[in-house]
Amino acid sequence: PPSSTRVGIRRQRQMCIRDRANPGRHLEKALQSEDVLQLPRALKAAGELGAVSSLPLVQKYLEHADDACRFQAARSAVLLGDRSAVKLLSLFALTDNIFRRKAMDVVLRVMEPPDAQKMIRQMAADKSHLRFALIASGIQGDPVYLPALMRQFENEEVAQVAGESFEMITGLNMFRESLEVIPENPVPDSGQEDAKENDLEDDEDEKEGLKEDMGLVFPDIDKMSTWFEENKGRFNAGQRYLCGLPVSVESCFGILRTGQQRQRQAAALELVIAQPGSVLFETRAKGRRQLRLLAKKQG
Repeated sequence: PPSSTRVGIRRQRQMCIRDRANPGRHLEKALQSEDVLQLPRALKAAGELGAVSSLPLVQKYLEHADDACRFQAARSAVLLGDRSAVKLLSLFALTDNIFRRKAMDVVLRVMEPPDAQKMIRQMAADKSHLRFALIASGIQGDPVYLPALMRQFENEEVAQVAGESFEMITGLNMFRESLEVIPENPVPDSGQEDAKENDLEDDEDEKEGLKEDMGLVFPDIDKMSTWFEENKGRFNAGQRYLCGLPVSVESCFGILRTGQQRQRQAAALELVIAQPGSVLFETRAKGRRQLRLLAKKQG
């Protein structure tokens, strides 16, 4: 199409992403596209918009030859309540691919605890997958993993990731509580968490990688050990926690208001998983807009 048309389509897509607006028949038409660039976006949109009526169309692509189509179909099917797609999503979570982190973010939240624990043990058994095992521990949220996460504070390669997962479970903010190691040459804040509406594109899967660890703090081992001894009694093994609270609809709405960005993204996913067919809360929208949406959802 002409460049002006392409710009118009792009703007319309950004508006739908920003507003979480279901384009109706346009979505169904896109879900029948043979374009492997357009189709994954349509499949992703179906899940995040809570388009349960589109589930049969989404399920058609669970065996698609294209990885992006297959992943987005599995992720959206699970978000729409189809737990039979968990097995396929687990394959993306266990293997090296650009969708791994996003697959883990969903599948570890819907799996039965024994199955999630088995997956985490499988990751931890391979040293090359240690980073993902630590991330997975934070997603699954069982405080039984806290001692293991603390042991990795001594490992400079993964200490920051272990620290973030510790925070994800406990709600601790190491920076705010001065429990981090102060670097000699601090890296300037990139400001990536201050999302702008113009950044609300839906192709961020290709941008995942180790760079996402930038900005995470290094835990101070001694200070963290003291904190853990004083606070470990607050957490019960076998219970899933997010930001120090048992996972619930109420706690997730609170985290959407006060949490750090990845914690807020986690809370948004938990809400959709708890209420299949609901719309995934857009945590990248402007702050005032998010507050209005939260007030509307809870009002």
